[in-house]
Order: sequence, then structure tokens, then C-alpha cells
Amino acid sequence: MSYFQYLSYVNNHAFLSIFVLMMAQSVEGQKESCVYEDYIYLTDRAYIEYQEGDLKASIKHWKEAFQTGLFPRGKHVALALRCAVKVEDGEWAKTLAFRLAKGGIPAVYFDRYKERDWYADFATVVDDTISTGAKNYNFSLRKALLDVRYLDSLINVTYHQWRKCENDLSLEEMIQMAANVYDGFTHLIRQYGFPSEKKMGYYFQDGEVQDFPLLVMMIHLYQFGNPILKDQLHHMVCDGVITKTEMSVLIDMRGYGNNVGLEEEMRIRWGKRRCR
Repeated sequence: MSYFQYLSYVNNHAFLSIFVLMMAQSVEGQKESCVYEDYIYLTDRAYIEYQEGDLKASIKHWKEAFQTGLFPRGKHVALALRCAVKVEDGEWAKTLAFRLAKGGIPAVYFDRYKERDWYADFATVVDDTISTGAKNYNFSLRKALLDVRYLDSLINVTYHQWRKCENDLSLEEMIQMAANVYDGFTHLIRQYGFPSEKKMGYYFQDGEVQDFPLLVMMIHLYQFGNPILKDQLHHMVCDGVITKTEMSVLIDMRGYGNNVGLEEEMRIRWGKRRCR
């Protein structure tokens, strides 16, 4: 099924229609092209070269990736900054630090670079840079996503406690808890489109630049019988929304019921795991 043929499919998934139409517009005139193809290739090479210790080659490919004009992933920028610092390329390091600050990474993150020559100039404007950059992002979407992630974490903990016979849940309670996450996630897609760093800015957690917890949420949705957007994962990679690795994980993800839907999946789990 082609991307544009998929539009006729969403009548069974009405909550996705706005998201799919937005993605269709983003690739209008390039129907089968992969917008992020070069960026993906270059950042993959840069990461491998960094792991191998070839910082010169890694930096070359980070620079080429960022010169594509596409919105870079926060973890990529943070890793490129680490490379620039290691080879003492202060000018580029400062450029990357500004990129992270514009994406919403707080000033405290950059304290680790206080001893670098470029830091003093950077520190005088970092707060203004963060404030100015914040105007480009949707913090209502960010909050909605993290609120749903909180619900997702609650059901994950509760389910595993139940599985180990540490609590008791009725089938109806299991279905409702899973439905709350599903409804919350699909509602925010309907309202804002699919969450991405380009829309929300970068994610700072536990002192580091990290990915938003989208993958773990989608894994849980797939495991609970709701493989949303599974036919669109390739296009999401090409639009820079998810990575190839994330796509590979999701393609192979399924619940006990082989994606038969939330209620049937929960019935299967309840029947298999219920403490007698």
C-alpha cells in the first residue's frame, strides 16, 4: 500500500486522519522520496566513526548532516558537541551549544564545559537563547505527551505487580487502564499531530540530552494490541520523526494476541496471568 493510498485506510482509524494529511502535505511533490535519507546516512556514519575513535571523520559527517538544513536530533547535536570538545574545535563547539540551547536544553547542562575557551561568551547569552528558542516549540504538546507517558508508566508498574501476584485487577480495570493510555496518545495526535523534537524542542532528563519517551510508549501500545501507524513507520523515518532502529523495534513488536485489539489482548493476558 502506498503512502497516499493509506489515506483511504484511515476511515478505520479516524483519529489519525489529521496526522496523515499533515504528513502527506510534508512530502507533497516528493511522494516516494525520503527527505531524511542523507541525514540518516551521514549521522549513522558519524556515530560509527565516533565509536571507533575516528573523531576527524565523525566530525566531517556530523557537519555534513547538519548542513542538510533538516532539524537535527538532540542526541546527535549533543554527541557532535562532545566530538568538537575532544578535538578542541571551540568555534564549532559553541555553535553546537547554541543549537542545543535554542532547542530548550537548560544552562545547567553546559556547566560541564565551563573550562572551555568558548564558554564565557556563550554563558552571557545562553538564557536569552533558550528563551528565544522556546517560542518555536509547542509546550502544550510536550505536556500532553509527558502526561500520557505518566499514565503509561502507571499501567506498566501496576500490570507487572499484577503479573507477579502482588495486586489484583479485574479484566475491566485492565482494559480501562490500557484504554486511557491509548485514548490519551491518540487524542494528542489528533490535536497536535505526531510528537517530535521539531515541534517540542529537545528533551533534557537526568542531566542529559535524551529522546522523548515515545518509543517505550509505542512499544506498550503495540504489546497491548494497538499497532498504531505501523503501515506508516517507514514514512515517519523519512520525515525524521523516528529512527530506523525504532522502526525495526516496532515492526517486530506484538502482544500475545498478534495485534487483535486492546480488549482481546487484555482478555488473553488476564486469562494467562490471573492469580488463582
